[in-house]
Amino acid sequence: MATTTKARASKAASKVETTAESVGDDIKALREDVDKLLSDIGKLARAEAKVGVDATKASADYAIERGEEVFDRSKDYVRENPLTACGAALGVGFLAGLLMKR
Repeated sequence: MATTTKARASKAASKVETTAESVGDDIKALREDVDKLLSDIGKLARAEAKVGVDATKASADYAIERGEEVFDRSKDYVRENPLTACGAALGVGFLAGLLMKR
């Protein structure tokens, strides 16, 4: 009976060691997977940030281009209609003066 108990204990200890090694291997694999996941997330974040930066630059370029077009059209309008432009400027200045007075 003592031999059977020792054999069972030895077998149980062997299973515990095997299970412990298996858990250790699983933890090591999990760490590697987490490291790879973090690396992939970093790459994705950098790619998305680049897309955002590119979109912002494109929007800024478009806004600058549109602003230059409006400025050019305004200059042309003032050259073609100097009295109207002066009257509009006078009116805007008057309104601005009234608003600043308050």
